Amino acid sequence: MHISKTMENAPNHLNTEKRHTPAPTEVWKALLASFPTKTLKKGSIILNPQTVESQVKYLVSGIVREFYVTDKKELNLDFYEAREFVTDCVSLHNAIQSRKWQECLTEVNIKMIPRAQFDLFLSQHEGVDASFRSAFLGILTQRESREFSRLTKEPEELYKELLETKPSWIQNIPQYHIASYLNISPETLSRIRRRIS
Repeated sequence: MHISKTMENAPNHLNTEKRHTPAPTEVWKALLASFPTKTLKKGSIILNPQTVESQVKYLVSGIVREFYVTDKKELNLDFYEAREFVTDCVSLHNAIQSRKWQECLTEVNIKMIPRAQFDLFLSQHEGVDASFRSAFLGILTQRESREFSRLTKEPEELYKELLETKPSWIQNIPQYHIASYLNISPETLSRIRRRIS
């Protein structure tokens, strides 16, 4: 599943707390600072379908891919980059097993905040809960938009869209993973790249 607003960049229109109360941006930074940063090796699995998402995960640096595994192949759903949440929202919210895998494509630095501690944090800081919900609404909106594009656009048109909206994906993610995201073969992606270069 990407966040339109990161934890460190709470929406400005939500910075409306009472005088002497830290603004959401400051509170998010304080929360992040209170948890250690873990370094994970390339290839590390941070979510699989046998587990329930129990942590709010925030990517400090590196790249993570999210994918399904079918009988025949892996199908990439999304990619996460620095300063984004890396959380299966459906599994976390409903306390059900995830259907997804998440794998580190590079060495990753990540914050993992247990759900119970995160809920307690939200309850103790006025205004931050609204900021958090707004951020996750942004995630869902962006993902729905990308899913619509994937279902309605031809691979070449979708690749051109990625060039405009996600150039860092094209630059930093192996092309065979991009091909999987587009649901085409690497050979077909190579032909598309040659045509539009």
